[in-house]
Parts: sequence; C-alpha cells; structure tokens
Amino acid sequence: MNLEELKELEDMELEDQEDQEKRKKLVLYGKFLWRHKKPLAILVLVLAVVLLAMVLRSSRARQKEMEQQMQQQEKIIEDLIKNGPNAEEGFIKEGTPVITSQQVSTQINALKELVTKEYLYTNADRYENQNQVKIHKWDVNVPMTTKSFLLAYDGRIKAGVDLSKAQVDVDEEAR
Repeated sequence: MNLEELKELEDMELEDQEDQEKRKKLVLYGKFLWRHKKPLAILVLVLAVVLLAMVLRSSRARQKEMEQQMQQQEKIIEDLIKNGPNAEEGFIKEGTPVITSQQVSTQINALKELVTKEYLYTNADRYENQNQVKIHKWDVNVPMTTKSFLLAYDGRIKAGVDLSKAQVDVDEEAR
C-alpha cells in the first residue's frame, strides 16, 4: 500500500460508523508503517545478522569440541598400541593371513580365464554366382544374372587357460 492509496482511503466517506472506525485504524496503521519503513527494515536485517552470528558461533564451538574428542581418541589408540596387556607385543598386533580353498576358488572363478596371448583380426570375403547354361559340352554364363556380395568379419583368438574348471587345494599345514 503506497501513500496515495492511504490518502484515497482517508478521503472516502463511509456511511456506517463501524466502517469509519475500521478505516481510521487502517489509515493510521498504514501511515505508521509508511513512515517507519526504513527503520523496520533495518531492525529485521540486524536481527537476521545477529541470528546468523549466533549460529556460526555455535557451529564453531561444536567443531572445536569434536576436534578435541578426536585428539583424545587418537591418543588412546596410540597408548593401546604401545602399552597393551603385553608391552613387548602391544595390544593391537597384525594377524596372520588365513587362506582357504573357498577364498582362492572365489577369486579364480571371478576371472574365468587366464589369457596369455590374444590376437584380433579382420577379414573380408567375396561371393559371386552367375546362372549358367550348358550348350553342348560347354557351360556358358547367362548375362545380367550375376549375384555377388561382400562379407567382412572381425575375430578374436585367445590362447590361455579356462579357469572356470580349475580345482583348488590348499595345504592346511603350510597356509
């Protein structure tokens, strides 16, 4: 609502007393807002900036707290590694790998083939056929009856081992 609309509203004559009261209140409220538009906008902006500053400060405090917790956890882990139940061995030690035939079979079956050499090739061939008529002892070609086509193909030759049929036996003592 702009200032001109407020003046028009103020100048209108209403028959009902109640409508006149409502109009007066509306005009006063509109004039108040019109006069105090800039200070209200500034107040809203200041409140928004203060709110953002509070959120930022809170998130920074949470970040510092998390960094401190992480440093404490790293320190605890280092102490556990160095001073476990047996100080010479440490609390956490590397385990020995366990190899089973099922693990090896799964890995080999995922490959399915072990190709040592591979050859890619392209080849072309032409086929031609023409109707012939046998006259006495000779075969004579009939003109305009030639049929021909070209055939081009690619191929791949692989030399290697088919691993899908491989059997795995693990030496239980030496694993």
